[in-house]
Amino acid sequence: MASVELVEPACLRTRSRGVQPPIDLLVKKLELPAKRDRRHFIDEYRPVFKEAEEREEAELQVLLEYLPQQFTEEEISQLAIKIVQETASKGPSDKGKVMSAIMPQVRGKADGAIVNKIVMGILENL
Repeated sequence: MASVELVEPACLRTRSRGVQPPIDLLVKKLELPAKRDRRHFIDEYRPVFKEAEEREEAELQVLLEYLPQQFTEEEISQLAIKIVQETASKGPSDKGKVMSAIMPQVRGKADGAIVNKIVMGILENL
């Protein structure tokens, strides 16, 4: 959208002089300055984003020291298979039954989205 906003004023300026600009000429005139400006902004903001990324990574490492040990996907998968068998689940329609049984066991130790993905994968393959 921003590129269109760059082209529109240039079109209006040339049309006000009674000239219909060929689009390829406009693109060439705007291409280099626009590319240069984008690269300038990227170069200018990269250190800021890098700083923010490093700060967030450091904060995450501190948090990970205090969080309980997280389940691996393999551990979640094994637990999900066990629960599917215990609840006699037959397919994806039993997802609620399985999720309500597994989540209390993994809460705080696994991402719910990952658990959901693994449970659905198991249930779809029944």
